[in-house]
Amino acid sequence: MNLIFEALSWAAMLALIITSVPQITLNFKRKSTEGVSWLTYGLLLFGMTVLFLRSLFTTDDFILKLNYGAGAFVILIVNLQFIFYRNKKRD
Repeated sequence: MNLIFEALSWAAMLALIITSVPQITLNFKRKSTEGVSWLTYGLLLFGMTVLFLRSLFTTDDFILKLNYGAGAFVILIVNLQFIFYRNKKRD
């Protein structure tokens, strides 16, 4: 059963990275996060933060921590871009 959950977590993380990296690239090229809601990025940040913290405190499995850490890092980049470009637009 643990193997199934581990496989699903890797598949989910891969899907997250596959969808987030193009958004990061698009945001960087456009120098804008226009059209993307605060709620979207807030939920992504909240979800990955909770999963990452949970993995830190509930398991000693380095691979699982790496899995959630990579996802949290990608989401952090997206969120930082979102905040940076939105604040830059107001200036």
